[in-house]
Amino acid sequence: MAFRKKGLCLLLGLIGIGTAAMGQDKQIVVQAVDGRNGKPIANQHMLVFGGDSTEAVRQQKNQYELTTDKDGLATLTLVPGTQWLQVWMDWHVLCQSEHNSKNFPVKDILVSGLSTPNNCSSVSEKAAPGHLVVFARPERFWEKMRH
Repeated sequence: MAFRKKGLCLLLGLIGIGTAAMGQDKQIVVQAVDGRNGKPIANQHMLVFGGDSTEAVRQQKNQYELTTDKDGLATLTLVPGTQWLQVWMDWHVLCQSEHNSKNFPVKDILVSGLSTPNNCSSVSEKAAPGHLVVFARPERFWEKMRH
């Protein structure tokens, strides 16, 4: 009888550990880089929109607010089921066509890492698995005036 109790406790413990491991939140490191010179964009406020589809991202279903550290890094903890991301940066223009409207697949970011396009210069940055490198530049005076 005692053997059965121990076996049952062990089984329940293993099920609990497996469930906890499956329910762990996924994290992505977002790295903000000045697309003109490759320097980190420190203390930068970013909005990241996520969702299970590109349409959900457009509708801004899940919104994350991040602030980069002195090295331009911020950690994003994803809501379970998030498959796509889109990044916006305050007072900066992303160095890609279709500013603030390009979605990035979470699967690719987690597996191999991803760098956004950089149309601001030839600066590039190789992303490690779990990292999203975002290239941007400060807004110009007339771009700021449009706000």
